[in-house]
Amino acid sequence: MSKSFMLAGLSSGSGKTSLSLALISALSQKGYEIFPFKVGPDYLDPMYLSKVAQKPCLNLDLFFSPLAHIKSLLNTKGINLIEGVMGYYDGDKTGKNSCADLALALDIPVFLVVNPLKLAQTFGAIIYGLINFKPAGKQIKGIILNNYSSEKQKEIFANILKQANLPPLIGAVPKGKLPELKSRHLGLKSEVNFSKTELKQFSQNGEKYINLDYILSSLKNSTKTTSMVQKSKPIQSKPKLMIIKDKAFNFYYQANLNALQRAGVELVFASSFDQNISFKNINGLYIGGGYPELYAKELSQNQNLIIKLKDFIQHGGKVYAECGGLVFLSNGLILKQKKYPFLEILPFWVKMQPKRVKLGYVQVKVVQDAGWFKQGSILKGHEFHYSEIIEPIPKNLNNVYTVFDSAGNKQNTFGIKIKNVLASYVHLYFAHDYKVITEMINFLKH
Repeated sequence: MSKSFMLAGLSSGSGKTSLSLALISALSQKGYEIFPFKVGPDYLDPMYLSKVAQKPCLNLDLFFSPLAHIKSLLNTKGINLIEGVMGYYDGDKTGKNSCADLALALDIPVFLVVNPLKLAQTFGAIIYGLINFKPAGKQIKGIILNNYSSEKQKEIFANILKQANLPPLIGAVPKGKLPELKSRHLGLKSEVNFSKTELKQFSQNGEKYINLDYILSSLKNSTKTTSMVQKSKPIQSKPKLMIIKDKAFNFYYQANLNALQRAGVELVFASSFDQNISFKNINGLYIGGGYPELYAKELSQNQNLIIKLKDFIQHGGKVYAECGGLVFLSNGLILKQKKYPFLEILPFWVKMQPKRVKLGYVQVKVVQDAGWFKQGSILKGHEFHYSEIIEPIPKNLNNVYTVFDSAGNKQNTFGIKIKNVLASYVHLYFAHDYKVITEMINFLKH
């Protein structure tokens, strides 16, 4: 049995992440073991949650995987703190797969974070609407104000909720009491470090301004299901998969890595900034997404890495690259009119754009054998990037993907196969798919 709750928001920017960090810190200080989770496909918020909880943060996403898989990820001991995404009812393009859908499916209490700027009586109408809009509104058990301006405003809001017989005000954090989390394209910034003072601020103010006892008393045991990742037969010789994980490439779904390890893959972590990196004695390489544009000059100048990796690929080395990894395998990156040459494995240049190029869930159909994934495989993932492939794109490019958005509209996203390299802008989630994981292992071993 497990105890779980969700911290959801009225909208993006309401302060869900800051308050999640405060709750993790405060509850941990009281002796509770907290396991962090994030609703949706985001990579950055989990980095913050993991840092403070000192535990890996897993993504819970109904678009990516069945409910049974999500339940299998929840821990049977301690408390599962699930940070929401966007507004409570906001989902994919079809209106599905929202925080509300997940909270209702898991039957867990939800505490709603609201930034009360420029609100008065309308605050009550908004909360009333959220509670009564759909059945999932009944999961909301309490309201937390973030960045409120005065004790009088707090008192007014508490009375509004009480008079309307709505869930109570269980917390109110004054403006400026929690450390600021600076923004970057995906929501927050990718390098995560907190000072001792900041960690103390989260813990002390979480306990001071939020009714922790109310949250704890609202928790109930939820049913734990068996993991959907089947136990594989013991592998006599474990294939070694190198993961490039550093400040430039750090977007990986932890559940994917966990599933590969459970299935018998040995993960070897390395940095693209390591001058002595070696690709000997590995069966494959995984380069995830991240921020290569922030380190374009350093990456371009690391000729030792470039030469070794090109040699690895030219001699049949197996490489899987997503988003930032695709950028690094290209001819290079154009950034503010300056060119930074990269691997030159993918025959095109990539350019950073001032505005977001793509955002959203996708479904991938593998239309040719992609090595890492077999023809006919159906995979799900997410795209979010500010860079794009620029013309001219070779007409004979071997595109092995057909990609659709969550509403079924065909996209112009590629899955490019060259030798044993597969690269795409899509970040795939496959932790629940034993068949896909088995195919990946077979590809690595042979």
